[in-house]
Amino acid sequence: MHELSLVQGMMGQLMDLAARNSANRIVRVVVEVGPFSGVVVDSFIFAFDALKSEHRITKNSVLEIETPVPVMECPECGFSCEIKHHEQDEQELSPFSALGFWGARTCPHCKDVTMITKGGDELLLKQVEME
Repeated sequence: MHELSLVQGMMGQLMDLAARNSANRIVRVVVEVGPFSGVVVDSFIFAFDALKSEHRITKNSVLEIETPVPVMECPECGFSCEIKHHEQDEQELSPFSALGFWGARTCPHCKDVTMITKGGDELLLKQVEME
């Protein structure tokens, strides 16, 4: 479970941020985890909950996970659209909604076959609320 080592590294960052800002407590941590990041969100949350009690400053911290929607882009014509992967999203206008993340990569606009994925592989410490 590499999520444990990721959270350990993040805890080090949180301790450094708290020290630099003379904070006594970290209230909320917002992390952006892209669907292509290779991070299992449930395991990341589990690791955070397990490790936060090791530090007085993070003991009562709340972790919020944000998941950005990746985009497919055609380098030939510039067409772009969000990649949808949930069944409820299939009614939306994205031509890739029913294809999943790794569906066909042919541009629905110009029929070029070089659609590329933009984003979705992020793992970012986005916001830290401290007191």
